[in-house]
Amino acid sequence: GGLLFAAFSIPFWVAGYGLAKDTVKMFREDALDIGPNRFTITSGSETIEGNTADLDRVEVLTSMVVNGQPQTVLLLSHGVNRYQFGAGLAFVEQQWLAEEIRAFLKDTPTL
Repeated sequence: GGLLFAAFSIPFWVAGYGLAKDTVKMFREDALDIGPNRFTITSGSETIEGNTADLDRVEVLTSMVVNGQPQTVLLLSHGVNRYQFGAGLAFVEQQWLAEEIRAFLKDTPTL
């Protein structure tokens, strides 16, 4: 009885863990610093750095749907790497920030 119940409940625990992990991401603080030469993304305790000239795309992406409501993040593409941040921002704030980043990248000469 107990072993069968444990085996049956494992998928639910895995799904719950994934949902909890994504929920925590929504409340952590993200920081993005883009200069003419280098960029830095800090999300929680993780820091990513790279060359600004290698940033090739920014978009608002639906990361999941909860109760019929899309949960969106900003997605920054750096070569083959893709970084998500800004989950705690409102959709309109994410759209505005994506446009600002695109404009900056378009207007910034590469050195």
